[in-house]
Amino acid sequence: MVKAVKEVKVFVPGHATCFFSPQITGDPLTTGSVGAGFCTELGTLIKLRCYPGSGNDIRVSFSSSQRNLSERLTNAPVSRLAAELYLEQAEISAVVDFTMDLDFPVGIGLGTSAGGALGAVLALNDIYGTLSVVETQQIAHIAEVIRKTGLGDVIAQTCGGFETRTIAGAPGIGKVIQYPEISADVLIIVHGTMKTRPVLESQAFRVVAESLGKELLEDFLSKITLSNLTRLGQIFARRSGLLTRDVQVFLDRAASIGLFEGSMVLIGNTSFLFVDDPKKVAKKLGINRQHYYQTTIANSGALVLS
Repeated sequence: MVKAVKEVKVFVPGHATCFFSPQITGDPLTTGSVGAGFCTELGTLIKLRCYPGSGNDIRVSFSSSQRNLSERLTNAPVSRLAAELYLEQAEISAVVDFTMDLDFPVGIGLGTSAGGALGAVLALNDIYGTLSVVETQQIAHIAEVIRKTGLGDVIAQTCGGFETRTIAGAPGIGKVIQYPEISADVLIIVHGTMKTRPVLESQAFRVVAESLGKELLEDFLSKITLSNLTRLGQIFARRSGLLTRDVQVFLDRAASIGLFEGSMVLIGNTSFLFVDDPKKVAKKLGINRQHYYQTTIANSGALVLS
């Protein structure tokens, strides 16, 4: 065990799902989703320090800008659970102190919960080196599935890029295909938040999404383009019942000026557009700076920085 304090930094890209088919089993490792989406260069930076301790004590703080903070962040339940599960599986006792610097707020569908969990366990394993990388990644996936904040973010964030998930499950079990040749600038517009847990717990949603998501994935794999991704994403949002009035109004407004490559970020009351100049487009659409983010598709997955 490490006896001295060591600080490790891990960056995890954000992740936007465009359509998905939930695959729920009795095992968190095989529970997940198939579908398609993309990772973003904006994401979550975890700074973690460990101290010797006779019992586990996990402390979380935030250094994000004011617009990214809310009362929902104070407990960081997914990151805390992931850290607890890591220490338990690795049979380690320690005081864990980590800071989360969020580019995106929680609850808008950009994988912040998964990013915090994945960053925390990768940092812990960089310090202790007790588990394999895949075992460590699986712990983050398990924590997210247990807390019902997502199904496919962790495995996508380990790879990065414009991706499809063709087999559901945690890293090492599920399968992701990355398309590094596809890149784009992205304008992300936040209309509000949406809770993931009630959606994933809805039997009515799961029945529709399971078959619909598989159907759209088959369609997408026959033509892997940004335009097809956004077209199918809009179909999924509408037919699954997730499409909000805010998103529909925005997409109609964008289409009225010739911008059609956009859809809904799942699961969140959030829109996105693939555009050449996000800042210019945001200004043309009259979007307040507090309500949008400009980023690009990131081909790198989660990365230990130090």
